[in-house]
Amino acid sequence: MSFPAPITVVSGSSAPTAPLVVLCHGIGEDETMFDHVVPHVPDEFQVLQMRGPVTAGRGHNWFERRAGRIHQPSLDEVMDWFEAWLDEVAPPDRPVFVVGFSAGSAFAGALLLRRPERYAGAAVLSGALPLDNMPSLATPGRLTGKPVFLTISAQDRIIREEYTRGTWRYLVSESGAGVTARVDPGEHEVTDATAAALGAWLRDVLATPAPTVDDAGWTALPQGLPARPGNRPLVTWAPPHQQWSDQSGDDLREELVARVRDLAGVELVEVSDDVPGQVSVRTAGGEFARLTPLHDTSVRVRLPVTLAREVVAQGWGQALPQRSAGVKLLVYGPRNKHELDVVAGILAEAHRFAGS
Repeated sequence: MSFPAPITVVSGSSAPTAPLVVLCHGIGEDETMFDHVVPHVPDEFQVLQMRGPVTAGRGHNWFERRAGRIHQPSLDEVMDWFEAWLDEVAPPDRPVFVVGFSAGSAFAGALLLRRPERYAGAAVLSGALPLDNMPSLATPGRLTGKPVFLTISAQDRIIREEYTRGTWRYLVSESGAGVTARVDPGEHEVTDATAAALGAWLRDVLATPAPTVDDAGWTALPQGLPARPGNRPLVTWAPPHQQWSDQSGDDLREELVARVRDLAGVELVEVSDDVPGQVSVRTAGGEFARLTPLHDTSVRVRLPVTLAREVVAQGWGQALPQRSAGVKLLVYGPRNKHELDVVAGILAEAHRFAGS
């Protein structure tokens, strides 16, 4: 199926290299539904409010629906159409953020899953990713290093709970994306509060260096990183992120601290800027890890993208929102001696990365 040239409303920066934000409306809507959101986008961005090419009632959509579900061939056709247009207006070095509401969030999420390297980040507003449609792409670690803004509406009566729950679990715990999550008390809508939070997120992401692609390998774990058995522990989704289940025992945490202390040039300093009892692990180049107290026992580290992707994919941790170079991870506390060796190896790699 062929589609006409996209209908867009353009605002914000007119610079051809300005980062681009594409706003994708919900089903039965059009590009004007984001009129109240645009004023919250920082002036440095160019904003495109785009109309979906598929007719849906009196409005538009980004794919056909059949039997109440996304028709995958239609979604694929629209993604091809969108990316052909995108390649004309945004060369690969121009940052592009896709922002979607409701059905538009399924479209934005599908674009990110299909070509994560093409997008600087994405926002999923009161919607869900098409995980059932794209199971071969919704894999652990696939979005490592990508910033994602995720909002659910507490009073949402449109998006099915299992879709919301699955999207939340995948993005926050499994995808490797640095997720900034928000629960809006409103209904199925983009409230002014969420619009303001989205604008603040875009500003933060623009100010944060994007992780660079690398070919880092494991030196402290010469056999490679094994898979961590069992389910992922519970981790709080809002800062300060903390591990709530499967914590380390006292003896394991003490031995982990001892191993970290033995790393070259390391200084351990207790800090309490967000959670009392944390230990900052530093070298002359600054902090590269944090050890958390006994009610938590997770470890915060920064790693190159390749190693961070493996940590997430093999089940040893999950990504946190980025604020500086590298990928920030929450690595789960070790439950036994074998896991202690692995976590200590991950910390040793973070130490090596900090000194490079």
